[in-house]
Amino acid sequence: MTFSELTWNQIQQEARWQVEYEAPNGYVLLVHTSATEAVTSPTDTGVTYICETYSWDRTTDSEPLNIQDDLDAEGVQYCIDWVTNAAAPEPEVDLNEIEVIIDPDPRGDISWD
Repeated sequence: MTFSELTWNQIQQEARWQVEYEAPNGYVLLVHTSATEAVTSPTDTGVTYICETYSWDRTTDSEPLNIQDDLDAEGVQYCIDWVTNAAAPEPEVDLNEIEVIIDPDPRGDISWD
């Protein structure tokens, strides 16, 4: 994902814009234009951004892992790259789905005669 590929949404009744990007690893990046600026397009020259990074294991009331503000487009791209390349969580193993095979004669030399 690149900065130019982001699809921005205007925040209702505000002159601000935001976008949410969820990376394949589950991390989420919320980017919005700075509150001090009224802009007609989120990609206008001189627009600054705030990036909030959320963990893959977030809940609806989770706090961001990191907040960076006063970023330009290059700074937003750095944040996109970070969430995209952050270590993915280890898959959970369901112990009920593990198949255990027991070999009654592991050495192959026991005789039952």
